[in-house]
Amino acid sequence: MIFFFSFLGLGLFVSLFCLYHISREDFVFIKRNVTLEDLFNITFIIFFVGLLFSRVFYVVFHFAPGFFNPLVFFLIPYYPGLSFMGGVIGGVLALLYITKKRKLPIKRILDFVGLSFLAGLPVGFVGSLFLASKVHFFVHLFLPVLFFVIFLVTYLFVYPRVITKELKPGMLGTSVLIVTSFVVFFISMISHIDHNVFFLQPEDSLSISVFVLSLGYFMRQELFVVRPKR
Repeated sequence: MIFFFSFLGLGLFVSLFCLYHISREDFVFIKRNVTLEDLFNITFIIFFVGLLFSRVFYVVFHFAPGFFNPLVFFLIPYYPGLSFMGGVIGGVLALLYITKKRKLPIKRILDFVGLSFLAGLPVGFVGSLFLASKVHFFVHLFLPVLFFVIFLVTYLFVYPRVITKELKPGMLGTSVLIVTSFVVFFISMISHIDHNVFFLQPEDSLSISVFVLSLGYFMRQELFVVRPKR
């Protein structure tokens, strides 16, 4: 378990480095007086809130009386169990709350944090290998490579459109949520088939919820915007 948290920390470092690289000279952040310190502080809060939500959702989905003991709940290395999509939901809620409370550019920060999240995600999935009893090809080998490719494509072809304002604010971050939730759900279905499980798990419901809400928001912004008459 200690190796998993080492990779989790490494993934956070990669995300912070990516965030530093793409936001240090961003004109919008400079204009709105959003500093790198602000972005890093938000990222750290998102990380820890996401970790807490990840644990809470896991406990709810796999409840046992022992979790009432704070030591059992918080000593994750000795009593492992985290919900990936629960962590994503917690992180998004934390980001929305902080940026709205401090009146920061929510959509712009969502885009940049979303891209940074993609950068560190492959490292986290490699680290999940140390939580598994056996190596699963799709989870521990295919997913890290897939998300790395998704990050490269997003960074090279989508991110430049954010900078030139060809893409509406918030769309990159929303797209990250759509793709991530879909891929995680798809891989989960493959895993269920391998284990002869033919019904949805609670984690699958979270993936579907994030996918539907994100896709709905994306479509509302892109397809149903009423343009003013000239």
